[in-house]
Amino acid sequence: METLYRSPWAEQTCGELAWGAAGWAAVLVPLIMAGLYAILRLFMRRDVNQLRVLNILFLVLSPVLLIAVVWVFLTTLHQLQSIEVSDGRMVVDTCTGASAGTRVVEKAGVAGIVHRVGQSGGKSPKPLDEIVVSVRDEAPVIIPVWDFGRMNFTVLQRLVPREQLAAWANAMRARGETPPPEIACLVTGSETDCAAR
Repeated sequence: METLYRSPWAEQTCGELAWGAAGWAAVLVPLIMAGLYAILRLFMRRDVNQLRVLNILFLVLSPVLLIAVVWVFLTTLHQLQSIEVSDGRMVVDTCTGASAGTRVVEKAGVAGIVHRVGQSGGKSPKPLDEIVVSVRDEAPVIIPVWDFGRMNFTVLQRLVPREQLAAWANAMRARGETPPPEIACLVTGSETDCAAR
């Protein structure tokens, strides 16, 4: 097996990742709730009844919110760890919360491989280039080529059709970005570029 992609967190176990995230949540959630409580108190300091309701509300909501956030990190947070490839199969290691999972995709089950542009989350989403490996009767495998610094291009070029790599490079150029030299070389077919790689 050859490594196609390895995440920055691949050296950590799923339990370490999940508990680490839950630990940050255990620190940040009370701080956020305390800040919100302080702000709301400023507007209610003259009304004793409103303050009493606010105190009860926060005493109930704070632990419930903290438990819910920690539970999400420990049980549902999905993280790609690595993708290994051989001639006949692809092995995808993931974390779902603190649980590790391994998915094996046989070459015969692959229905197609295409490039697409996804988006990051948040208020200012950014375009994310992905290679989507469609699998018959199963969920697709998403290769995060936007994180190309951690990509094995030798393996990627054997796996992904040339026209889809060209689509990736063209999408980057259209956004004013510079494609990785391995992809620019492959797309242009220039011997000079390839020699300089």
